[in-house]
Amino acid sequence: MDLLAFAYDRSFILEALRSGEIDYLEHVGEALEGDFFRQLIGREILNRLANSYPTPREKEEVPTWLYLASEISLKLHGSPSHHAFPRVLRSGGLIDALGPKLGGQKTTHPETGG
Repeated sequence: MDLLAFAYDRSFILEALRSGEIDYLEHVGEALEGDFFRQLIGREILNRLANSYPTPREKEEVPTWLYLASEISLKLHGSPSHHAFPRVLRSGGLIDALGPKLGGQKTTHPETGG
């Protein structure tokens, strides 16, 4: 049986590794994160969450589901949210999940190369 679980509890994970309860451990990378977001997008989960998410915005320049996906991505990597920086989005594996049809492409800044 395959079990896939996401957990950010350092002491729990370390103890489970020491006691042999975990056979295999993989860091959440962009490939796995991309698979996760493909499931969320394919099952319309992000859209349903966005439709029920309270927002004071009258004009939506960036879709709510994209903000939610960014927050989920941050949580997968154990980072705090960026509510203090509303224009900062973490994309990670989401770019790969969206594909070029929906604007999912990586690019570099023309002046800085970053």
